Amino acid sequence: TGLALLVSFLNYIFYASRNKIVQEYRLFAFRTINRDSIQQIVSKSIPLVLQNIVHMLAYWIFFVMIEKMGSMELRVSLIVRSLYLFLCLPIFGLGKAINTIVSNFLGKSDFYSARIAITKSHQIGVTMGLLLSALILFLPQLLLRIYTDDVTLIGDALPTLKVLTISIILFAISTVNMNIIIATGITKYVFIFSMISIIGYLSFAYMGIFIWKLSLPAIWYSDWINWGIFTFLSTAFFLHWKRKQGKINSLA
Repeated sequence: TGLALLVSFLNYIFYASRNKIVQEYRLFAFRTINRDSIQQIVSKSIPLVLQNIVHMLAYWIFFVMIEKMGSMELRVSLIVRSLYLFLCLPIFGLGKAINTIVSNFLGKSDFYSARIAITKSHQIGVTMGLLLSALILFLPQLLLRIYTDDVTLIGDALPTLKVLTISIILFAISTVNMNIIIATGITKYVFIFSMISIIGYLSFAYMGIFIWKLSLPAIWYSDWINWGIFTFLSTAFFLHWKRKQGKINSLA
């Protein structure tokens, strides 16, 4: 990971210097320290930092609970989780692109173009989620063989992997919504929605493991709860924000 970040950093520096972006935008030249700008940046970024910390902590707690079910359940969950992240890479990329495009339009106060970009982003996100879901549904064994050749482990992982057919669609929608909210600059809601969804996620996992004694695939339904709650809350926020912007534009 460290090497990948270093290569990425050097690539950014090389690209910026080749395209004269450094000179044009004075990337490394600071005449005075603008405390208001720094304060604004920090206030916008802290909720996102906290959100990432909470997400990592939540997944750690989830796997600690899975470990209590047994070593096989833990092995299956680790493979499924790793494959899940691998398949979601295009969705992560889409989210970053949406963030950049929408925030650029909003920065120019071009709300019409922003709405078009948001609509297309949702269409692309849902399509991408459906395609990845179909990949999981129709080629599960092929995907699992990327990580292991153990036939028994593959057989044990198949039911859990198929649970992700819904999870990955909800994750795609959530990622699009999340990055749209980040683009508006109201980042505190991303943290709030994440906290609510994670509480539901961990609560179901705890009840399922220690009280209801559910099977591993059923425990992974908690991922549906996680992204389902975030999708609902972020969509409600987005629709409210869209109506608010429509009223502002009509008065302009």
